[in-house]
Amino acid sequence: MFISFLQEPLENLSSHKVRNVTTGLGVSWGLLILILLLGGGEGLYKGIQKLFSGYSKNSVWVYGGQTSMAYNGEPEGKNITFTDAYLTSLQLKYNEIEQLALEVNKNGFTKISYLNKHIQCNLKGVNNDFFDLKNLPLKRGRFFNPLDETQKRNVCIVGGYSQESLFKNEKGIGKEIYIDNVPFVIIGELDNDNLFSQNETRNIFIPLETFQSIFEKKEAFFSFGISLSSAVESDFVDKELKSHFSKTLRFDEKDTNALFLLEAKEQKKSFDDLFKYLNFFLWGVGISLLLSGMISICNMMVLAIKERTKELGIRKALGASPRELLIMIVTESTLLTLFSGVIGILLGVIIIEILNYFIFHSTESKIIEGLEVNPLIIFLAFILLLISGVFAGFIPAKKAMDLTVVNALDEEN
Repeated sequence: MFISFLQEPLENLSSHKVRNVTTGLGVSWGLLILILLLGGGEGLYKGIQKLFSGYSKNSVWVYGGQTSMAYNGEPEGKNITFTDAYLTSLQLKYNEIEQLALEVNKNGFTKISYLNKHIQCNLKGVNNDFFDLKNLPLKRGRFFNPLDETQKRNVCIVGGYSQESLFKNEKGIGKEIYIDNVPFVIIGELDNDNLFSQNETRNIFIPLETFQSIFEKKEAFFSFGISLSSAVESDFVDKELKSHFSKTLRFDEKDTNALFLLEAKEQKKSFDDLFKYLNFFLWGVGISLLLSGMISICNMMVLAIKERTKELGIRKALGASPRELLIMIVTESTLLTLFSGVIGILLGVIIIEILNYFIFHSTESKIIEGLEVNPLIIFLAFILLLISGVFAGFIPAKKAMDLTVVNALDEEN
């Protein structure tokens, strides 16, 4: 019964193969692009999420500024800095603080030498928590350990630019370089392909205690980072920390120039919101392409009805009801739409799998973690195809239903 119901629409479609194939390509292309866009968007989102995984922990970076308001006898224009004693008391006061990252920078560029090679780099003194909060992975080697810091060892971790400039394709681990004529042994190399390492590629890191003893003794820090426990209240930073900083560092809490706080969770929220809008945009582009294919099918069905006007008139004369004509024409457009859509979906899945193969085997940095075909997208695509197929055939079918037998038989093709 079902086969006989589909037999006539299939025969009508097969009688104009070239026209139907070229028209259906519009639907296939639109659905293919939709799947690739959404698959690529999802892969990009997951890849960036993975890169942000360490940085997106519950961390806060605090930067001291300059006051723009007088406060309790404190003059306007006071620099906000943080001493060792202040940061130690901060950790003791709040059990919610799990890690505290510190860094100091040597003024200007520093001369780095290896054998007869010389380069200019930025020198930073950092503690070990700095690498964790900044999400800076190593390509090889190790991070600083407690003995490196307490014994003020002359060890260093180099960025990608330093490693490539001094050693080319060789490993720098274990080699001795000179930093302002002071010998240091390389114990680690940053992963230059990591997104967060790009800003650190010209930097060389040494233990903070070593930096303080050899180069510059900093009495205060201009910035620091902290990671908070996962159980901390969502308003802990706004209600607790900001108030504490204002009271202990003596500046007006309303002074927006005194202190700058950068919360990773807020950055992650902004990032998620951005991808929501991006997803809407990708859906819009894909559906627009799909609609252009639907319009082509609608136009093709109008042309087909015009060519078959006399045939439809004869059917009516032989007793065919308007409902039967409607079902026949809508079935043809729906079948053409579904066939074209299935081809687009299959091509989309195949192309995504091929791209995933090359992404997986790529040795380059992978910002796109992998393209993904969401089953929900496939389901929604089929629903959209059914609706579109019915809509594309309804307008021509309505025209056929309104034909009178006399007008149909007198119609010239």
